[in-house]
Amino acid sequence: MAIYKTFDNLYEAYEATIDEGEELMGEKYFQMKLDELVAEKIIVLGPITTEYHNDENLYMIHKDITYKHCEKIRDPVKRFISFELVHNLSTFFIYQPTQMGKNAITSNELVKWAKDTSKKAVAFLMFANDQPLSVQSCIGIEKVFAEHNIKIKIFRLACDNKITMESIKDNINGYAADRTEEGEEPEYGMPIICSLDNPTQRKKTLSLIKYIHKKVETKKSLLRYGMIWDEADKTYASARDVEYTIEGEAVSFKKYIVDKNDALYRLGFASATEGDLIIDDNYPECANAYIYPVIITPDIQANYRSLHHPEAVSHSIPYLKKHNPNSYAMGILKTHSEHFQTPIVLPNGNPYFRKVIINSRVQTKEMESIAIWCNENNFHALVINGAGGGRASIKVYKKGKLSRTYKLKFENVSKSLNERIYYIYKTQKMNDKPLVIIGMRKIDRGLSFHYCPRADGEVIIRGEEGEIVSQDKDGIVFTDMILGHIPCKDTAVQKAGRLAGVIGSSPQYPGSIHYWIDERTDIVIRQQLKTVITTNEIAMQNSSLTFEQSLKRAKNANANAHATTPSARVNHETDQSLYRAYPNEQVMRNVYKELYNKEYPQKFKKNPEGFVECSIFAASKVQELCDVIKHIPTAIKSGGGAGGGETVARKLFPCYKDISDPTSLHFVMLLDPAKITKEQVEVIDANYDYITVPQKGDF
Repeated sequence: MAIYKTFDNLYEAYEATIDEGEELMGEKYFQMKLDELVAEKIIVLGPITTEYHNDENLYMIHKDITYKHCEKIRDPVKRFISFELVHNLSTFFIYQPTQMGKNAITSNELVKWAKDTSKKAVAFLMFANDQPLSVQSCIGIEKVFAEHNIKIKIFRLACDNKITMESIKDNINGYAADRTEEGEEPEYGMPIICSLDNPTQRKKTLSLIKYIHKKVETKKSLLRYGMIWDEADKTYASARDVEYTIEGEAVSFKKYIVDKNDALYRLGFASATEGDLIIDDNYPECANAYIYPVIITPDIQANYRSLHHPEAVSHSIPYLKKHNPNSYAMGILKTHSEHFQTPIVLPNGNPYFRKVIINSRVQTKEMESIAIWCNENNFHALVINGAGGGRASIKVYKKGKLSRTYKLKFENVSKSLNERIYYIYKTQKMNDKPLVIIGMRKIDRGLSFHYCPRADGEVIIRGEEGEIVSQDKDGIVFTDMILGHIPCKDTAVQKAGRLAGVIGSSPQYPGSIHYWIDERTDIVIRQQLKTVITTNEIAMQNSSLTFEQSLKRAKNANANAHATTPSARVNHETDQSLYRAYPNEQVMRNVYKELYNKEYPQKFKKNPEGFVECSIFAASKVQELCDVIKHIPTAIKSGGGAGGGETVARKLFPCYKDISDPTSLHFVMLLDPAKITKEQVEVIDANYDYITVPQKGDF
């Protein structure tokens, strides 16, 4: 259906995009932009009569202009106008609160791809570098396709070691050639390639996309590649611009998504947080996506719980300078011992001990230490850790020592995390006292800890101690989360989401969930949840709005409505002309070569926790992004470094947006005005995207 808008409609939409302090184009000049677009045959003005419209002065997009044409318009105002009048049918953003059925939404979108007989779509799903998360998602996808009785073939690059790239290509070719008649079962189902966001699997994914692109380009094949980036603010932002050499050619995701996208079928992003994806127009494909329309089912509406729900209780506990995540948690468990040690009486009359998620320090020995402390204070303890792939495990602590270690695989078959937690809880008989589960990276994103079967009947779960049976929706619901202070908004929202979920109908749901958290973190999370909900409401009312437009309107609406706002976070006082911050290593190395006509000489070694360390004054340690930016003026005065008064020609600082998250690595490039000219800076800014770190406020 065509989009029709008046001058007033378009100008009001434009006004809504202008932030306080920005210059607003007057109506006269805005009309000139419209006239130019009409003259260029991008849009049409005229008497339009339809079932819904009868107007002499309505604008619409020209019949020959597509969304891809509009993306290439250089003038930002003219590009904005064209986007207002054209449907974006290829790029979407699933922007939903955590644990609200995002995987089911993704799965049902993939079903549409499989049913489309006009093209042969091959689906690529990119997950955060966390194998349990990808396993949990793949299990859900297989279940949805089974319900629709549609054949698929899932290739998990993370663990299908026996599957070669050639065998995947053979399957893609067989799928492309399959001409099964309607009603018959196809020989080949739609291939779904599931990848983790790490360099090895990125390169494999790009190799397959390049293969499909070549088929389309040279043989006019019906094959197409569609991509959905889960936790997109983390995965897409770090992967998009990184180049890999494949068959002698430098390629990147940007090349096949933005620059040469003729074989792109659909592009999707999914996350509860937007991160840097719409900052400074670095990612126009994200900003100009449409919000994926989601109808929340009555079951989810009735039973979803999160921090903003009336049944969520926030305990505001100050996070002091003396605290670290472990000392904060131990202090709360000790001070509020009665709350944690007293059994809850469930609605069915059964007693139920509290189940507590603890956001801990990253070091394994620190997790072990707090687990033993919890045992000594009458808690059972589980520790979940192991970065990335098959090393992930759940360790059981009883009586002050490690009792048993469970892999997330059983008989070489990957299991969902929440199912494994339930199995361990039952077989280890951990229902006779409170239980804590301790982790850092594994409570960051995506994974569900609650195990809540929604259907009556029996569920059989196999494991090391044999089979167990869940009957009549028996499961495990976590009741509390000790979160503390999380400085990064996105990380705070994602971590808090581990206690969220569709849990209200579970027999183990006690009627409330409890967050132990500092005041500022609580406010920031509530505001983000409200922003996500409002953004979706605005997009549902006006489907022509882009993700960026809907998000801006939601933030403006909520800013006016908030009675309580957190104090502005002070980040630094450094002028941006003295530095640039880059979100990935490849871009940083390209910029360095552009400025200094040579390769950056250093390779970055990671410490045992997976972080790159850097020295600012003396000791080398994991540095926080804003701390590094604060140091830039001093570094320029001292020649680059400040170690013991010695001049060090430091030009670059590896650091982290969130020092608890090793995937948030950034690189701050020092721009000494005595050595780097404004013209050089203009060149690198024109060619390489950087992030803006405001002096005040969340970013």
